[in-house]
Amino acid sequence: MSRLTTAGVVLLGLALAACGSSTSPTDDRTPDDRPATRAAFEQARGRWNSLGISNYQYSFRRSCFCAPSFRSPVRITVRAGRVTAVVLADTGQAVSPEDYPTVDDLFVLLQEALDADAYLIRVTYDPARGYPTSFYIDRSPQIADEELAIEAEDLAPLS
Repeated sequence: MSRLTTAGVVLLGLALAACGSSTSPTDDRTPDDRPATRAAFEQARGRWNSLGISNYQYSFRRSCFCAPSFRSPVRITVRAGRVTAVVLADTGQAVSPEDYPTVDDLFVLLQEALDADAYLIRVTYDPARGYPTSFYIDRSPQIADEELAIEAEDLAPLS
């Protein structure tokens, strides 16, 4: 189980949403094909869950209008499904793992956006492992700077 509790996931989502992003990765403001988005989500989550990977590292980055330290690319280490270490990608300096997600936490954020019927959800999944490699969520076209954008890549299982 992840170190992030349900409250932690909610706080992470709120923090990321507060960061905002001025444009989507594609600048396409047309709502997604929700049935296709849901189907791709379920397929990807199933693929990820079927692998049973609980020890891994991956690169993570938020895009937002927030403190530079919050936007800095990091390398996250997950052991037994919990974030155990986070280091800044450019310096290797350790930072608190408290506000960083596991892959399962990323799926939770996407599930919440689907359940809340967010206006726009754009997701790219790793074809082999199913984890989300990037996503952009715009909860409402009438609200500025509530968007959420992340990148997660280079996932490497650990023994």
